[in-house]
Amino acid sequence: MDAHNYRFGRVTERTLILAVEVGIYSLYFPISHYVINLSPVDVSTAFDQALPLWPSWIFIYVAIFYTAFLPLFLVKDRLVFRRVALCYIVVESTAMLIFLLLPVQMTLRPEISSLVGDDFITWGLKLCYFVDLPVNCFPSLHVANAMLGALACLKVDRWVGAISFAVGILIVASTMLVKQHFLADVIAGGLMATAAYWFILRPVRTDHLPMDQLRYSRWPSAMVAMSYFITILGCYGLYLSGWTPWSS
Repeated sequence: MDAHNYRFGRVTERTLILAVEVGIYSLYFPISHYVINLSPVDVSTAFDQALPLWPSWIFIYVAIFYTAFLPLFLVKDRLVFRRVALCYIVVESTAMLIFLLLPVQMTLRPEISSLVGDDFITWGLKLCYFVDLPVNCFPSLHVANAMLGALACLKVDRWVGAISFAVGILIVASTMLVKQHFLADVIAGGLMATAAYWFILRPVRTDHLPMDQLRYSRWPSAMVAMSYFITILGCYGLYLSGWTPWSS
């Protein structure tokens, strides 16, 4: 197979895998609207009760949409990438099933109408609450995807992986500080990600692979990080325009 056909095959494969992952994750929203009507399961603890609401952490919370996608732009080796994708598919599929069987709801999250303030931080928190119903909490996919992204990056690049892991820890904290998840949700999400990595991705040997085969250049990863800041600027523009979809 020549280089052009191989590259086309790789792009096609990644596109199909990404479509499967997005398709599974998209089940999150219809499941949300279904379980919101079920009797909720309470997993809250005194620790959750004691934690304050810290709205500014919303900017860390939304970083998940970039850390989770980093492996797509960093992992080059086909076998490693397939195992990374399998980790995501297994974790997300398992989480969707648990959401249905164990409908945990975030009871500590305030109503949007009770959030006082017209600053950008409060606007961002209101938008998060508007988009995401207070259900599908256990396990935390936010935590699971952040940890999977970091572990996958560590598999092929120590520096990018270390940065991703540090950001992932902050994301873990943010899930509780913006009252999106309980401590039990966080622990469950972390355990799921660790188990998927340990049994699916960790066994793949990469020590014999040259770096240019194992990972892509770091520039695409840097561009993914940059897109986060561009998105925040875009949201700031919406805030300045007075866009408040929760008011309609």
